[in-house]
Amino acid sequence: MVNFYFDVILHPKFTVYWLKVPNILYVTASLQLPAVHFCFQLHLEFFCFILRLMQSPAGNDAPPIGFVVRRCSREVCGLRFTALQNDTLAERCPLCRAPTLVVGSGYERLAVQQTAGLERGLHLEVMLDNIRSAWNVGSMLRTADGAGVRHVHLCGVSATPENPKVAKTALGAEKSMPWSFHADGTIAAQALKTAGMRLWALEGGSRAESLFEATPALTSSPIVLVAGNELSGVDPGILSLCERVVCLPMQGVKGSLNVAVAFGIAVYFMRFGG
Repeated sequence: MVNFYFDVILHPKFTVYWLKVPNILYVTASLQLPAVHFCFQLHLEFFCFILRLMQSPAGNDAPPIGFVVRRCSREVCGLRFTALQNDTLAERCPLCRAPTLVVGSGYERLAVQQTAGLERGLHLEVMLDNIRSAWNVGSMLRTADGAGVRHVHLCGVSATPENPKVAKTALGAEKSMPWSFHADGTIAAQALKTAGMRLWALEGGSRAESLFEATPALTSSPIVLVAGNELSGVDPGILSLCERVVCLPMQGVKGSLNVAVAFGIAVYFMRFGG
């Protein structure tokens, strides 16, 4: 049985309802009944557009995907957006449904060449301990693949690539990135340390030093960077095994970044930073 529920949202121009169909899609409906079909069609088309992009082949062997820039023909609207080259749904403006015009010529997404950037030569593995969001895990797998991480150790409740939610943000990296699962992260951490790996925790606290000041210690010796739970951080048992604790400087009111964002900054600095 499919469950429906409504949340009332105040929009600058009119009040709308958010209608959620679990695990399927989101649609909106205006209070004005004649506009219900219009709004449903609009958001359903947007959902289908995103779905097509997600189903497109990923990786270096994927055929190039053509895109175009389109602009709404109504000057009062003037929405400019990008779309797949042969997407007939993009012929109508996503906002006002007026016809759209192609601006300029088609183009292909520019991919970063593997020759760009000089990496340190650091053997880097990562440990994702009790990452509660499968989407964060997928994003971190994609980052690890891009940065040239050798292996991902998934521990505790961290989702593995078998979880379909991981693929939504990994976009193919879940198939190319070497990984292993460990029910107990402390046991895995001790085994890695015994094997000669240096454990670094991405964490705050009194032991933490800025990652950007730890450059001299980034030698060719194998390092495992540990990232912990979004709320509770790195398991204290694992933290006690870590040689160093590094952090990203925080100058605002917040004390931390999203774990996938912080992980991306740290991994790329360790692999390519000055």
